[in-house]
Amino acid sequence: MDNSNSIKSYALTINTSSSKKISLWQFLQSKVSNLSQNKHTLNATVIIEPNTHISLLDDLISHDITKLKLIFNISENSSLEYHTHIIEKKYTQNISPIIKNVTLNLNGKNSQANLTGTCFCDTNKTIIFHTKQNHTEQQAQSYVAIKSVLDNTSKLICTHTIHVHEKAHKTHARQTNKNILLSHNAHVISTPILEVKAHDVECQHGTAVSNFTDEHFFYLQSKGINKQASQTMLIQGFLS
Repeated sequence: MDNSNSIKSYALTINTSSSKKISLWQFLQSKVSNLSQNKHTLNATVIIEPNTHISLLDDLISHDITKLKLIFNISENSSLEYHTHIIEKKYTQNISPIIKNVTLNLNGKNSQANLTGTCFCDTNKTIIFHTKQNHTEQQAQSYVAIKSVLDNTSKLICTHTIHVHEKAHKTHARQTNKNILLSHNAHVISTPILEVKAHDVECQHGTAVSNFTDEHFFYLQSKGINKQASQTMLIQGFLS
């Protein structure tokens, strides 16, 4: 049997804290040999050991990893900051969808996880973003925030799940998805899911889809900034 096209899955551990934002690609390269041989797809489970605090910048798209499945197991008194930024311009040659599937397993008391993602797409590309905030222990916190600006026929499909287990009391879990559509042909499909089995928890979710109106442009244009430059400034301000 030829297994040359099989998808490898990696198990990694983080046990050293860092106050600096770390490139996810560089981190994986330091742990995995022949990482560049992965063909667009990567599956990995990352264990964050107790009392460890880490901030990761997901820069895998720039290394042609367009299908990502990540599972973070976050231990007691540990924290994760995870950031991803997706930019797809008209000149992008690859029209295959971008898929990110990130699970945050808050397995320890007082564990924390924050995931922030921004997307700008003006092609016919589809971006699929699935997240799961899985709370198994009490007094843990998680926050997922996704923002997108979509133009032409681009599409964002989001599924954001918050799952709180029976003993995960005093959980704080939030999820937001905010989107700006620059074209009538751009689409957003956003599905928040709450599965709460514990008492004394605080869970919030929200989704918004809008566009820029004349009122948004009026102030900037009154300062002598043309409409195209005004739109660029508004996009940058929204995504920041």
